[in-house]
Parts: sequence; structure tokens; C-alpha cells
Amino acid sequence: MVVTSGADVHDDSNNYDKEKELKAFDNSKAGVKGLVDAGITKVPRMFIRSDISSNTLETTKKTQYNIPVIDLQGIEDDPRRHKEISDEVRHASETWGFFQIVNHGIPVSVLEDHIGGLQVLHEDKWIDVPCSPGALVINIAYFERCFRKRGAQSAGKLGRTKSFSFRTSDPRLYGPIKELLSEENPPKYRETTVRDYAMYSNGRGLDVDDTSPLLHFRL
Repeated sequence: MVVTSGADVHDDSNNYDKEKELKAFDNSKAGVKGLVDAGITKVPRMFIRSDISSNTLETTKKTQYNIPVIDLQGIEDDPRRHKEISDEVRHASETWGFFQIVNHGIPVSVLEDHIGGLQVLHEDKWIDVPCSPGALVINIAYFERCFRKRGAQSAGKLGRTKSFSFRTSDPRLYGPIKELLSEENPPKYRETTVRDYAMYSNGRGLDVDDTSPLLHFRL
């Protein structure tokens, strides 16, 4: 794939082949930066989800939304504060499916390189999530799928050009919360490591239908 500018990159023809363009883009090794350096003026069609309408892509320029921010200060020492925080988490999970936490005990040095660029779907609108200093973003969408905890919203998420990375060397197992399991509520997904999840997800190649990798770990 030769990186060009303008309409050459954004194919509007009726016989558009998304998989072919994705493979060509991947083989070019140019990346998104290569497209920007080439001076494109339109978003390439391969990056546009056909299942999202233009009305859904509204942002918060006219409407102000208060993204839930939960302060964990005192959660371990004060039983009453513990209950208050639990109620806040429950409310945020039921109404947003998404929230941020502060005073979580993670050193600021670990979080200092965090950057903005996240949006979540709320009330049929994509909401910009502000980058709050020292705050951690909690999206319960995948947790809700794994734990099958009813009553919680699953916040859709929209990745933008900024991103983050994680270590695949993490040896810990991730899976359903054991305290929530019982004979009546058995686990729906098996435990896995970040490495195994990443290897499977990356090894699938181009996933045009946007199927979640979690289905592979379903019991």
C-alpha cells in the first residue's frame, strides 16, 4: 500500500473491500503516522465503523457531563466510608458502566505518562473523558461480561489516536471473582494471563466483524 493523501486513501466506492485495505495498510508498515505525514485530509474508510451513526458521534461541546470520580480515601480504615464508596461504585456502574478513581494508592510516578484520548458511549453520545491527574479509569464492560453481574451498564468505548500499553510478562491470572461464584452462578469464562490473552488476540489477525477475543475464553 502506497500512502497517499486526500480521497485516494478514503475509498467511497460501493465495492469497497475493507479487509483488503486493512491488509494493505498493515503491509505498508507506515502506520497512522505515515498517513498523517502524507497529508491526508479525510479519515480513511477502514477506520470508520459502519455500525455507528453520525448522530452517535456527538461530543460534549454543547452538553456538559460529569464523569463519575470516586475518592477511595479511607476505604480500608473507616467501615462507614467503605459502605459509602461501595454505594458510589454501584451507582456509577448502574448508570454509566464507567468511572474514575483517585487516592487509589498507586504512585504518581507510574501514572505520570498517562494521556487523554478516551471516549465512552453514554446516552447515545460519545463523551470525552478528561485526563484527571492521578486518576485511574475503570470500565466495567469486560468485567460485566466475565462476571455476568446483572444491573450494571456496559459502557461502549471509542479508541482514538492516543493509546496506552501494558506488560505481557505479568504472570497473574485474571478471571471471575471467586467470591461471586457458586453452584447456582458458575464461572462463564476461564482464567487467563495477559500474555495468553494478548497472544490469542493478536494471533487472530484482522478481525473485521469486531468479535470480542473474550469469546475464546468462554467455558
